[in-house]
Amino acid sequence: MARSSSDPQAAMAEMLAQHGEQIGKLTADQQEVQRQFEQLRAIVDGLVQQDRRQQGYTPTPPPRWWQLEGADRDDAINTLHRERAGRSFPWRPAPSCRRSRLLTPRATPRGRRAQASAGGSATASTTPRPTLA
Repeated sequence: MARSSSDPQAAMAEMLAQHGEQIGKLTADQQEVQRQFEQLRAIVDGLVQQDRRQQGYTPTPPPRWWQLEGADRDDAINTLHRERAGRSFPWRPAPSCRRSRLLTPRATPRGRRAQASAGGSATASTTPRPTLA
């Protein structure tokens, strides 16, 4: 960096040009580092998702109710209520279900024994079984 003592404006312009070049190089380097960072981040995110898929569902351990008192017990109860609030019941009757189809009379095991002792067939049923459509 040679400075000319006779012309300070030219020396200042030369310094500004050199600083501009350095800023351009640093900007290009920073963009390259950012691109590499994004690539690594995508790789890590993929590995984390793959690990989560392989782990499957891992439930939280239940609280030790016999050791909890006061606010800690209330917090555990509130957490339990929040977890259960998001779940639906596992069985709900379908709208097409008819109560009459579910409650049709069938031969009970006791009735079959009575038929067998009376001379009837233990496997034959007088009531037709409903078919589910």
